[in-house]
Amino acid sequence: MRITSKTIMIIMILLSIVDCKPKEPKKPVDKKYAWAYRKGAYEYTKIPGKFLGINFCKITLIDVIAKLKKIKVKFRCYDGATGEEFKYSGSKADIYKLGSVESSYFIGSGLDQKNIIKVSYDDSTQEEWFHFTIEFHEKYYNELLHKLGKILGTKTVNYNDLDYNETSWDADPDGAVPTCISSVVISRRLRYDDIKKENDGIAYLQIETRPRNGHVP
Repeated sequence: MRITSKTIMIIMILLSIVDCKPKEPKKPVDKKYAWAYRKGAYEYTKIPGKFLGINFCKITLIDVIAKLKKIKVKFRCYDGATGEEFKYSGSKADIYKLGSVESSYFIGSGLDQKNIIKVSYDDSTQEEWFHFTIEFHEKYYNELLHKLGKILGTKTVNYNDLDYNETSWDADPDGAVPTCISSVVISRRLRYDDIKKENDGIAYLQIETRPRNGHVP
């Protein structure tokens, strides 16, 4: 049979479609985690301001640094405008440019520190609009998922809403129910990571707040 260039092109297109098809998410270990993978109507959660031992209505990057210094844990500081690392001295100039802090330690409570790889405490916009990203060993995933379900509930989760197999608890964006935290997300990769990272043994917990001026009394 003669294979034409048109036939080859069709085959290549079909192969690319198959290759780009998202992989199925990893299945929960047992049925008690099925709630975290259930697709349904989009739900809102009333997320408490104090969560995992941190008051997200009042926390600042200065508080983060003070806590890390107190327990003598190493950390790195980054300029919010340039993203470059700098040595923090506590001066007004340093406070002004401080955008994020990275450490291997979570300053709150309720998490297994030995399973934490890295924590990024970010406020790059300098509007007290916090993005905490906790990178942890995937073997801790189901245990943490269970803990989050107990704290935030299992009936108002949203699964795969942003198409990276994430499980999230989301506050009402219109502020009908006042909350300091806008979302809590657990996933096996970050939103814009390659899907292959779901199998690299690392997972993530992300906590995002509302901009401070708009939600703190």
